[in-house]
Amino acid sequence: MKTYKTYCMPLLAFFILSIFPYNFGYSQSVIFCGGELDEAPCTGEVDLVPEEDPNCSIESLSWILDLNADTFQNVDEVGVNALQGRFPLGTHTVKFLIKGTCGEERTVEKTFEVIDCTPPEVTCYFGLFIDIHSTLGTEIWAEDFINEFFDNCSGQNYEARMNLVEDNNEDGTIDSLDYLQGPPKFENALLKCKDVGTTRLVQLWVSDVSNDTINNWSNCITTIGVRDNLNFCGEQLILQGRVRNYFQNPLANVSILNYGTGFFAETDSLGRFYYADPFYGYNYFLSAEKTSSALNGVTTFDLALIGKYILGQNTLSTPYQLIAADVNQSGTITTLDLIQIQKIILGLEENFPGDLNWIFIPEEYEFPDPKNPWEYETEIIRYNLYNHQFALNFVGVKLGDVNGSTQ
Repeated sequence: MKTYKTYCMPLLAFFILSIFPYNFGYSQSVIFCGGELDEAPCTGEVDLVPEEDPNCSIESLSWILDLNADTFQNVDEVGVNALQGRFPLGTHTVKFLIKGTCGEERTVEKTFEVIDCTPPEVTCYFGLFIDIHSTLGTEIWAEDFINEFFDNCSGQNYEARMNLVEDNNEDGTIDSLDYLQGPPKFENALLKCKDVGTTRLVQLWVSDVSNDTINNWSNCITTIGVRDNLNFCGEQLILQGRVRNYFQNPLANVSILNYGTGFFAETDSLGRFYYADPFYGYNYFLSAEKTSSALNGVTTFDLALIGKYILGQNTLSTPYQLIAADVNQSGTITTLDLIQIQKIILGLEENFPGDLNWIFIPEEYEFPDPKNPWEYETEIIRYNLYNHQFALNFVGVKLGDVNGSTQ
């Protein structure tokens, strides 16, 4: 039920044109919030009036309203004074007929949008369990955790996403400090053999899907226990680690390779990787690689730091920075390296010499001479492995990036 008053008036008067624009006071479409009332269809409170021209005040004001902005093929409402009342969600157009004290009549048209600003109500199923159904793991889907959903504007239309809560702040515990502050990108997650015997914390995100462009998200927290009653996992050898740069920033999408078998695992957004092998007693030769542009993380600031180092200033203090500065891999840092970096920045070259943009060094490796670090290992080697490995860590060095700005 509409709560605003309407008045009959001659429609022809609204189409009196003026060659002089009237100052409306808004540079973009005006947005009003709605959806706060339990009603159908949903509406929002609108209060819209042109701003007075400082040289000609408003003497009288009337309007016609075009709901859903269909170019006034149908006039939905007419009225006088300000446009006030509750109007349905969507994009609408109002045309004001303004009579000013200067004696002119002008028509001003303005588009406004009423959007749903109220999040839906959602509750989670709690205490679910799932069995691993494959050696590769089992997928779980966000919508399977929805117990109840209600939104007065979108009915039962929703979009569901989820995330497994991780120790994002690396304080050793998984708690509310690790909750995401906004919805993730994914509708599902993969539980693996490493999760067997644990109860994973799940953050469920659900949004309404209304007839505007804004989705409102609500979330709830629940858990899921992981079992292996079908015995797909058995006793497995666990191999895991992480990849970070020399400023301790995690590196995502790094491929971990095992010599002889190829692809091994890939790091997540926190730089971590995990692999479960059902076989014991094998040798492992792990290396890392990452595909990205040579320009990634390389700026004129890196040029300045390397230039100062060449002039004798101690701007590069770690062996990893020295390796990053030696982009032509000559074992020295000279103006030739500066020239190569300049070519990359200017777009004259796509890659550094040797087409190598990244170098990954085992974190456990100790440089015999940190000031002369040109000989180093690139593999983590484990022979005849029977014990779980939880610290197979690499340090990533992006050539040309001596201040660690690459992600």
